[in-house]
Amino acid sequence: MNDKVDHRHPQVMQDYLEAGSLEIVQERLCQLAEHDLPQVRARVAENPNTEKNLLLKLMGDNDYEVRCALGSHPARHMDILELLSKDENPTVRFVLAEDANCPEEILEALLYDGNPYVCDRANRTLRRLKSASYARNNSVGSPGFPARTVTGAAAPNMPEAPNIPKQPRKEKRRALG
Repeated sequence: MNDKVDHRHPQVMQDYLEAGSLEIVQERLCQLAEHDLPQVRARVAENPNTEKNLLLKLMGDNDYEVRCALGSHPARHMDILELLSKDENPTVRFVLAEDANCPEEILEALLYDGNPYVCDRANRTLRRLKSASYARNNSVGSPGFPARTVTGAAAPNMPEAPNIPKQPRKEKRRALG
């Protein structure tokens, strides 16, 4: 989304990079939240140091890219995510629906969105999350599936598998012919 920054203008590029900096102060983030370019405002929305009151202000941004970026803010403020899930622009809701880090309650609400593409994407994301959760809970090393080392021995504190002797192989005789 943020690949449209005009690299020919050094100040624009500097503002863009500064908006994503972890060392930036709130006062400067507030200034950059008013920037002419939506890509700079989107970087402010993504910055983990941006305070909630500024994020709420950016919810009113006219550019959908800025609102999309709010969904990827690391704090994951539930009230902001709920507002984004009801955004007028289906692209904002779609971006939220495809985010595997989005809370399940929001994804489940998006299953009933008025846009079929948003519903489908929320459904796919939920299925992917449930599939990953199932795999994690039923993989080697989880309860019921003892972890094994490379040699095949049980990991420490795990019961040893029963030693079942191998059956001798029957030799096949080749007919000489």
